[in-house]
Amino acid sequence: MNESQSITVMQRELGRQLAALRREAGLTQQALAVLTGFSRSAVSLAEISRQFPARLFWQACDKALNANGVLAAGADQISAVRDAEQRAAALAAQEAREARALAALTAARQRSGVTAGITALQACPHCGGQIAVLTTLIPQTAPPAQHLSTTENPAQTVTTRNINDQKTASAITTPNARVALASNAKPIAISH
Repeated sequence: MNESQSITVMQRELGRQLAALRREAGLTQQALAVLTGFSRSAVSLAEISRQFPARLFWQACDKALNANGVLAAGADQISAVRDAEQRAAALAAQEAREARALAALTAARQRSGVTAGITALQACPHCGGQIAVLTTLIPQTAPPAQHLSTTENPAQTVTTRNINDQKTASAITTPNARVALASNAKPIAISH
């Protein structure tokens, strides 16, 4: 995921602040590295914002430079902005998936001879949010071969039932996605 412009600017400013505090203390990058227990290249990369070290690095620099937690607070602020941006991106992606699923449900309902609907609301196994399971009833043109069939492999589980000469396609569960079969039997993502 690409960093936003605001995060890039914040990292650059924190790196500049580290370099200024280091020079003010009369230390070289190597001397600061020795005091913090990190490498000289870690100090250099942080100062030019090519790499964003863990909070432990910033705490060690605060202690070595007597900066009273200013650097760690800056790192915490950057982490908070990054987390907020990631949550916003995840929410936008979820809303897009839900819109696609609703469009597929609407299209299935408009198709002749097909019944479609939301058959269950359940908790998402990944985030705990509520998700809808879509089910589409597709009329059988040939006599049903079996009453119940289940296909399982490590990636997915599909269960179909023949009910009154109609084929019911239930939800497919994959490790990263909750999907349902549409009337054309293609999976449509509805969550994660």
